[in-house]
Amino acid sequence: MYRMPDLNEMKQSGDRQLAERLVLNYITPGTRLRLCEDVCQQVEERNWIFVKVKDKTIFLIHETGAYGILVNIEDIDWTVF
Repeated sequence: MYRMPDLNEMKQSGDRQLAERLVLNYITPGTRLRLCEDVCQQVEERNWIFVKVKDKTIFLIHETGAYGILVNIEDIDWTVF
């Protein structure tokens, strides 16, 4: 059985490509992700759709597809994934 890597594993991974591979191995485009409560507080919407990851930056789009947001790997609430 596979498990999602611990957030600390991703943070401690100084290698951007390793963190990127960890996310790509466990998350497919279209997966719903939730922002941490203390991230982008000006943005009311907490749930977003995963598009891709590049250099520890996660590209997310709104469910309407009308707009998106860029966040860091540690800005995602991985406990609800």
